[in-house]
Amino acid sequence: MTPEAFRALVRRHEAEAARDPKGYERRVGAFALLGYAYLAFVLAVVAALIAGTVALAFVARGSGAILAKLLLPLGLLAWAIVRAFWVRLPSPDGLELLPADAPALFALLARVRARLRAPRIHHVLLIPQFNAAIVQVPRLGVFGWQRNYLLLGASLLHALTPEQLETVVAHEAGHLSGNHSRFAGWIYRVRQTWNRLAERVRPNEAWLTRQLLGRFLEWYAPTFGAYSFALARADEYVADACAAEVAGREAAAGALLRLVIAGRALDEGFWPSVDRRAGETTEPPADIYRELADWIASAPGPEQARQWLAEAWRVPTDYDDTHPALRDRLAALGHGPEAPVAAPPPMDVGASAAAQLLGEGGRAKVSALAAAWREGIAER
Repeated sequence: MTPEAFRALVRRHEAEAARDPKGYERRVGAFALLGYAYLAFVLAVVAALIAGTVALAFVARGSGAILAKLLLPLGLLAWAIVRAFWVRLPSPDGLELLPADAPALFALLARVRARLRAPRIHHVLLIPQFNAAIVQVPRLGVFGWQRNYLLLGASLLHALTPEQLETVVAHEAGHLSGNHSRFAGWIYRVRQTWNRLAERVRPNEAWLTRQLLGRFLEWYAPTFGAYSFALARADEYVADACAAEVAGREAAAGALLRLVIAGRALDEGFWPSVDRRAGETTEPPADIYRELADWIASAPGPEQARQWLAEAWRVPTDYDDTHPALRDRLAALGHGPEAPVAAPPPMDVGASAAAQLLGEGGRAKVSALAAAWREGIAER
């Protein structure tokens, strides 16, 4: 599906959701069930063929051996179908944080989970990116039985205060929260699962399996993504409401502003300055995250921060991401649309979530990430 066709479908379904919200939700639910119904139909057809072949083998005289031989390809086809949908999706990459590595962080996670009645987080992974996410890995493929991974960026931990990190975690957990729409949470999981399965359809499957499954996934995953986009967009507002429920509206808004400022500071200031040093020295920085923390504490200046917020304020909500634009998210949190709210003050290094929530083991794993980054960039 082309991006233009995807956006056209999304706009059509958004209008449908605006006209008849309850009817739209029912149709999204029915479309979600269509994927499972198709799988059940294909398996039922194959099972019927196998049963018919077995019956003919007993009834038809002299042809039992020939009919019995048909059971092998039919059985292989049934196994290929089940295997394709039962595929074990890979776990996300990262260094696992254990409760002993960061007792204060895990206490924060427990508070958020209890407040939102969110499901258990099975693994907390430290990643190098400026990002946070909850990734669900279905242990039974499209059939579910989720294992939940919380991904926390080392740079994010250095850029946010514990209170701001709490709102970010609450937003992510809000997608799975029991305090709000369980239906939206289910659709969120279905979207993730089908999209990941569509990416991993094996190109070397048998021709018939590719026709039965591959072609269906190529159509179904993006079409369902477009159909459920309006609901997924609404779920982002629900997740922001969960963040406000846990930490308060001001804290949730402040975290959004901090994410904008810190992201721009890293992308346009810190990382380009690191790249420029490649022309001045043969050795990469020894502890990149310590330098990153110092940079976050000193940059940007108030005028630069206001400029970045003003630019982010003018960006409209689009269809490239289910997340609404900054202006719309702040409006939903109770801030008027007239002008951006004031930039949060600079953050001291010692006030960061990394400094206050990570124990000795957690800091050692941040150092391990820094060492891996240094090794990976040394040649360049």
